[in-house]
Amino acid sequence: MKKIFRSAGVFLKAAPHFLGFELVFKLLLLAVGTPVLALLLKLTMKLSGISYLNDENLLVYLCHPSTIIVIVMMLFVYALSSFVELSALAACFSCFSRDEKIHIGGMFRTGMRAFKKAFKGSGIISFIGYMAIMPLAQFSLSSGMFMAPLLPVLRRIFYSVSSTFSMVCYVFIQLLFIMLIISKSYSIHYLILTDNSFGDCIEKSKKKMQGQRIKMVSYALFWSIGIVAFIAAVTFGISFLIVFVIKGFSEPNEALGSALKILRYTWSVFTAVSAFFSAPAIVWLLTDKFMKDETEEKLISPNKRYAKFSRKKSTLIIVGLAAASSVMNISYLKALREGNVSLNVGIISRTQITAHRGFSKVAPENTLPAFEAAMECGADYIELDIQLTADDQLVVIHDDKVDRTTNGKGNVSKYTYDQLTELSAGSWFSKSGEFDDVRIPLFRDVLELVGNDVMLNIE
Repeated sequence: MKKIFRSAGVFLKAAPHFLGFELVFKLLLLAVGTPVLALLLKLTMKLSGISYLNDENLLVYLCHPSTIIVIVMMLFVYALSSFVELSALAACFSCFSRDEKIHIGGMFRTGMRAFKKAFKGSGIISFIGYMAIMPLAQFSLSSGMFMAPLLPVLRRIFYSVSSTFSMVCYVFIQLLFIMLIISKSYSIHYLILTDNSFGDCIEKSKKKMQGQRIKMVSYALFWSIGIVAFIAAVTFGISFLIVFVIKGFSEPNEALGSALKILRYTWSVFTAVSAFFSAPAIVWLLTDKFMKDETEEKLISPNKRYAKFSRKKSTLIIVGLAAASSVMNISYLKALREGNVSLNVGIISRTQITAHRGFSKVAPENTLPAFEAAMECGADYIELDIQLTADDQLVVIHDDKVDRTTNGKGNVSKYTYDQLTELSAGSWFSKSGEFDDVRIPLFRDVLELVGNDVMLNIE
């Protein structure tokens, strides 16, 4: 138990440093990578003769020579950034596990120098092979980003079986990736903490992992799942408490339902957060294990191996990089919002669901029960229709006559609202009488019902 608390203490002490590094590093990657990726995507789509990318033509696009060349280039750049990031994080946790400090500038410096050290000397062949599997390390151990391009392909391959089977295949592929890279997981630690060449670092890592690969794979897999589950639980807990306080302590069931709905809509948010935290958490796990396993090598902390920048210089560099990357990201997002960036890629965007006249399959169309059912099933939009009564009230009904959807006859415009309330807007829908008391709603009643939870398409 004491060891667990010590390990947790190392993580908490290092948190300001690795979080600052991750923020600056990922902002830089987004600032440079997002516009470049958008440009390359449009270029390769044009060269492959595809105007809109979806599940049906994805394989054609991926098999085109221009796409293959760009993917190889992207993988190398991604491998380089992954190597620098993981080296920096390993340096951070190595220092704090020995009660030493390393700042964000030192993490950047260690990551770049680790790459430089690995790329030269006799270990260059080993390094190239390592770089080839580096994207797998990030995809498998750090986040679910690989799922986006991979699942549509698996869905097409296993279309005749089921989407569940494609998900099982994805998990199986993830396990294979982890098995492939786990024996080399100490290589970066040896690289930044010893004077060994990169080839020797890989061999030492393989030797150290002998007999415990399955154990380490289990650790890494369940650790990743645990991180996502923890963030989901925190998201749910915070949502529940907020809604519980707003709704009042007398409505716990409604607060529970609202919290679950918030959890569903914020899946993309806490997935991004888990991707942000999971790389440091995995490296922390591996570093803690490495420091316990390695008792023979003389380990030299990264902050003692290289000359440091002055605090003023480090601060200026970090602030400058953060400011520049923020401006570039804001500029790109602004262009995206204004419609100046159009990717025409269906597989990376979620199709939004519109409930036509509410959930009109389970309740009478354009009524409050239909709108409530649409909100409960998670629709993004509700489409509804407006008519004007004789006393200038806006009511929700599709036809200009009441004949089809009520037990009355005549034009809506000839009725006052009070007269419309005498008609049943649900008796036609079901013979059971369940909706006999449903009335044509006022438009303002619908607005009050949906609030800010669902967008409306008003006709």
